Amino acid sequence: RRGHSWGPQAMRMGWAGLFLLFLFIYSSCPARDLWTDEEGDSSLKFNSALETFGFVSAPSSDPSLEGLGPSEALFGRIRFETIYSEKSEIVLDAAYDNRLIGINGSSVGISSALLTTYPVPFRLTQIGGNLFQTGNTLDYEELDRASFAWQTKEINLTIGRQAIGWGRGTLFSAVDIFAPFTPLQLDREWRSGVDAIRADIKTSATTSFDVVSAWGETWDQSALGVRFQGYEGNVDEELLVAKRAQDVMYGITSSIVIGDLEVHSEFAVFQTPGDVPDSGMFGNPDLVPKGLLGFSNNFNIGTGLKILLEYHYSGFGVTNEKDFTALLSNPDYLNRFEQGDTQITGRQALGLQASYDLDGFWHGNLEVLQSLIDDSGVMVPSLSWDAGQNITLLGAAYLAYGQTSINSVPQSQFGAVPPTFILEANFYD
Repeated sequence: RRGHSWGPQAMRMGWAGLFLLFLFIYSSCPARDLWTDEEGDSSLKFNSALETFGFVSAPSSDPSLEGLGPSEALFGRIRFETIYSEKSEIVLDAAYDNRLIGINGSSVGISSALLTTYPVPFRLTQIGGNLFQTGNTLDYEELDRASFAWQTKEINLTIGRQAIGWGRGTLFSAVDIFAPFTPLQLDREWRSGVDAIRADIKTSATTSFDVVSAWGETWDQSALGVRFQGYEGNVDEELLVAKRAQDVMYGITSSIVIGDLEVHSEFAVFQTPGDVPDSGMFGNPDLVPKGLLGFSNNFNIGTGLKILLEYHYSGFGVTNEKDFTALLSNPDYLNRFEQGDTQITGRQALGLQASYDLDGFWHGNLEVLQSLIDDSGVMVPSLSWDAGQNITLLGAAYLAYGQTSINSVPQSQFGAVPPTFILEANFYD
């Protein structure tokens, strides 16, 4: 019945049944290698994955939402991918993705932890959409990969829907203009595919050109970029120029390794049509800067402690978080938000990530995002267990601090995030 919302018990029972169905489909999938010719030059592989999440979020502390109880969300994702390879020179790749989301309550808490169902930028057509939606239950499907690749020693040419990621950042990015992750996104297994022609051309043993033409429905929704890469010893540099939608981006990235310490940076200037509410570089509202500076190190403590620290500046963010909600009513700014320009809603943030391998099966991780425009932040401790060769279980919590929202308007960059707890189970063939 349209408009019906599942009660907690009914939603859990329905989800349990669907989970068992997915698990049956998963367990009955054929082996990873479907076919290989006698010479071993050609092969056909089939990969499948099942991911399930359970969310519980505390009630919002916004006074205007008083009386609303905690919210629950159940999320399932099943993915099938077929890869045909011939002599390692020709590769055909196709992947289908289906996500089922059930919500009970006022919100899903930290929604940025999951992939959104926003239309992915730089696609001629989405090839998918809502299979069904009733009440607070949504089944969303899409064709996430469909590409042809030709690979030689000098060139790697890929045509079709594919994953493209630019930049050196881990938590943030200044130059990733195609389908960037958000810094709080828990599920980073697969980057959303975009429709593009990409040619990676080696010009010498240490230099190469990466040319990308990504297509939208119109020229103003498309991208064309060139990235020149080169390295010498432990120093790696990139120069980038790209037309992205109605913007032009000029960027540079670099990284250097000194012993166990790695330093990486990105800086970009976007020449925009003046639709960003900011004074811009040198007082020019058409020039919007983005940048990051990061450090990472492996410490010889026990089995190894990995520490990452990144600073991010975004000219697309706001200096006062109270302005962000009002800006979303501007279609141009909303479009920038949906295409990933505002990985953080504020102007500046600092990210810390610490990971430790406990015993080869248990892995601990702590991520902290601290706003530098106010005193808010969010901590994300997590613990994962490799329960089997193809099974991973994970528990995570999102614990924010800082001023909460008032009348649904955020008063700080991270303070409005309610305490959220997530359990995740992943199965791979």
